[in-house]
Amino acid sequence: MKSFRTLSAVAAAALTMALLHVKAEDSVIVIPGQPAMMEAGMSAPIQEIVNLPDAVMTVSGENLVTDFDFGTEERTLFLEDNNYVTGYSYYNMMTLTGQVKQVKTALSQLPDVKAVVYRGTGESVPVSYIEDFNELLDKLNAFDHTLTLKYDFEKAGANYIAENKSAKLEFHVQINGYWGYDLAGDSIIDKVTGQPGGFRENQELNNTYADFFFVDMTEKYEGMYELNDTDLQNPVLFMNDKEAMVIDVDFRGGQHLAEKITDIVGDRDLYIYITHAHGDHYNNLPYFDLDAVKGVYYGENERLEGNQILEPWDAAGKLIRYTDGMQFERAGKQFEVIEMDNHTPGGSQLLDITDRILFSGDTIGAQTFKGGTTVALSQLDNWIEEVDKSI
Repeated sequence: MKSFRTLSAVAAAALTMALLHVKAEDSVIVIPGQPAMMEAGMSAPIQEIVNLPDAVMTVSGENLVTDFDFGTEERTLFLEDNNYVTGYSYYNMMTLTGQVKQVKTALSQLPDVKAVVYRGTGESVPVSYIEDFNELLDKLNAFDHTLTLKYDFEKAGANYIAENKSAKLEFHVQINGYWGYDLAGDSIIDKVTGQPGGFRENQELNNTYADFFFVDMTEKYEGMYELNDTDLQNPVLFMNDKEAMVIDVDFRGGQHLAEKITDIVGDRDLYIYITHAHGDHYNNLPYFDLDAVKGVYYGENERLEGNQILEPWDAAGKLIRYTDGMQFERAGKQFEVIEMDNHTPGGSQLLDITDRILFSGDTIGAQTFKGGTTVALSQLDNWIEEVDKSI
């Protein structure tokens, strides 16, 4: 019989409860939460929020029995998130990562164990599955764009499926983003990094840590990908064999975004479409190589003079000024510009005629969960007219 490992007062209390369900021939192992949270890369403030308890597991023959359930090769684990607390999607992922680290630590001490059994369901997975799941989470938490992420078209909202070898995870990102929408100053970047300051207080820090999931949507739409930012932004990328076009480029994490897109696009001709003249949609343009980008679409009726970000592109002859009703083909898709003046003077929606998708920018009630930025009683008639125009 293997010896017990009592690692804290909390673990001891949990152990007393666990012993009621342990057979005489089984042994008990206790894996503390604190080292697992540290191995998962959690800052001290995140550790306080997640507060991962010590895990009590039992060893029965060649099985490690745990209360944790990470799904199986046949059954995908789904991290559902209906909590609108800022950053809750991220907290969920960190909790899961810490739990996987605890099981992985236990397995490293038990070379004779061949499988992990979920106490609640009785299902078992081989040790290799836990290794694959751990690797999946490491890649996911690093925003590794080589990780296969697919959009779940069967569910409403932002549900992404991540796969790595035998392991498969589906997770939901809440409406205010994976880390939480921080334009309003409620950033959790300070908690992620352990340094004080949200978006407005420390834009450089925020820009460094903001990153993007690369999501494959080609199951339904050929050549279409989404780059889901850590808050609300969702640049969309279209690609075929020769061309690529990205709609909007966000305002944070510019180096990460440019590197990801450049790597993914390769030697294809790259075009950028800006839906409107607000910084959260085009401020990352300077991170892109001006010589490498073939053209930037920008509204004819949007302000250009004095715009330090757009003027260099205009001077280089790379600015393509769009107007209402203009049609063009890029990356194998046919597009049409629908100019809208209810959010900015010359902003637009972009209609993907090929797939019958309307990319609305911020024109029809953006950020409604925060009260909206485009709709007020004084503007309601104009907003209704613009919606009618969209239809």
